[in-house]
Amino acid sequence: MLRSENILLRPILEEDLEELLAIKNSEFVRHGVCGNLPPMNLNQFRDWYKSLKYDTKDIRFIIENKENQTSLYVKPIRMAGLLGLYNIDYHNKNCEFGIYMDERISGKGIGSTATDLVLNYAFNQLNMHKVYLYVLERNNGARRCYLKVGFGEDAVIREHVYKDGMYQNVVLMSILKQEYKAYDKNRGSDNK
Repeated sequence: MLRSENILLRPILEEDLEELLAIKNSEFVRHGVCGNLPPMNLNQFRDWYKSLKYDTKDIRFIIENKENQTSLYVKPIRMAGLLGLYNIDYHNKNCEFGIYMDERISGKGIGSTATDLVLNYAFNQLNMHKVYLYVLERNNGARRCYLKVGFGEDAVIREHVYKDGMYQNVVLMSILKQEYKAYDKNRGSDNK
């Protein structure tokens, strides 16, 4: 498990599946990610979950919100989403990053914190040299989040995905281990 003051990153549990499926199937997530995620039913999602024990190239984490939400009118949002490191290549020391979050939590800094925790894990525990991601060019909120935690924009891949009835550009972003260390060091001195 990975943790910060306000979030916990932990493995997926079977009791998470219904809530996680609702987030994954939401229009907000399906519209915001690069891939074309077909909606799944709970049985399909359970089959996917069972297949994870055979997956050696991906590491996934539930983003659990630990912030104290004290509104009397709003049920606290415990599960904020899912993120992971995918296509882990231990020889070339790189992997792909991906995340999706509950729309009700998006834009509150939880995604940035979770991304930073996973980058720290990738570089300092898995000894990766590079972490990369693909993001829709039109997804400005996600791009700002990735820039905030140190990713750089490497390239625009023109008309790379067909989504929402049209071809859309995708931005390839990455961060190298030495860039993360410099970002982490600078961030630490800014907070003192």
